[in-house]
Amino acid sequence: MPTQFRGRGQESGVVLRVDHMRAQSLRGLERNGFVSRTVHADPKLRVEYALTPLGRSTLEPLAATCRWASEHWDELLDAREGGISSLG
Repeated sequence: MPTQFRGRGQESGVVLRVDHMRAQSLRGLERNGFVSRTVHADPKLRVEYALTPLGRSTLEPLAATCRWASEHWDELLDAREGGISSLG
């Protein structure tokens, strides 16, 4: 998972950390069957990830969860600000 650029100093460390976290996440998704990994060696080494049928099966439930969160966003923020005791 190469990045487009590598800065110097602190920025470089941040980019490397993001790459590491992304790689960990993708490995976990692959291990659990949500994505497949393909290595292409020509002309330049690159890795491609794609959703498996199991991964694709999560798209509709995730979209429903996103719609629910969008519809209840103000309530979620109020609950966060007021704490759990404010939930009825």
